[in-house]
Parts: sequence; structure tokens; C-alpha cells
Amino acid sequence: MYMTGPDVEDEERRWLRYAREDLALAQALLERRHPVPRHPCWLSQQAAEKAIKAALVLTDGEAPFVHDLEALVNLLAEDWPEEVARADLEALTPWASDARYPVERPEPTAENAIHSVAEARK
Repeated sequence: MYMTGPDVEDEERRWLRYAREDLALAQALLERRHPVPRHPCWLSQQAAEKAIKAALVLTDGEAPFVHDLEALVNLLAEDWPEEVARADLEALTPWASDARYPVERPEPTAENAIHSVAEARK
């Protein structure tokens, strides 16, 4: 579904609101007495993904169903990647699945969670 005008701006704001809410929840979970690191990791990836998709909605009118943050950034106009290149997208991308499912990788640590939230803020 391709949108134009005010619809695009409304949709972009919605994506950004979701990104901010995910990031706020990731931070709140980190501050708990006994945080479970995988949740802030996943929410940080989601926040970054939704922020990038907000930019895609604004420029292209739609957000593809892709979780690879670097692939999403590559879909942005040439002048956008400089703005998002500050974040460690390569470190955030795996949390889309690794933090949600018991996979054959080590579980996220508190250090991973702290790093993920910090990177998503960028």
C-alpha cells in the first residue's frame, strides 16, 4: 500500500512512536533489579528497525517486512545512511531472532543489553 501526503506523515509518526515506546521499555527493563538481558536486546533492535522504517515510509511511502537493519538502511536515500550509520546496526540485527528464540548461540548478557540500548538511542 503506497501512501501520499498527510497519510505518509501520520504513518511515519506512528512508526516513530512505536520505536520510542520500544526503546523506553528496553531502558525500563534494563533498570529493573534483575533484568532479563534478551528483552532489552530485542526491543532495542525493534526500536532501531522501526525508526529506519519511519524514514522509509517518509521517503518511499512504505516499510518492507525486513529485519536486517543494514539492508533497511541501504534502501534509504543516499543522504540518510550518514544519519543512522552511527549506530552499530550489525550488532543489533541478530537480536531480531536470537533474543526471541532459544537458538544455538550464547544467550544475551547484561553487557549486550546495555550496548544494544545505547546503540538504539543513536
